Amino acid sequence: MTSLTDDERARLRAEIDRERGAARRHRAVAAAMRADADIIERMAAQADEHADRMEVRLQGETDGA
Repeated sequence: MTSLTDDERARLRAEIDRERGAARRHRAVAAAMRADADIIERMAAQADEHADRMEVRLQGETDGA
């Protein structure tokens, strides 16, 4: 392997730093998306629970009629 010049080393270091920064940003976005997915899943569960309660009420109305 050939030795790198100081300029080549500096360019490589800058590129490595950019890639590490991109990786950190991607991980932050992924974490935010997971948090959003958790919120959406809770909203879906609440909607299911509400539908279940309405179904029980409807069944009670049907049985009582």
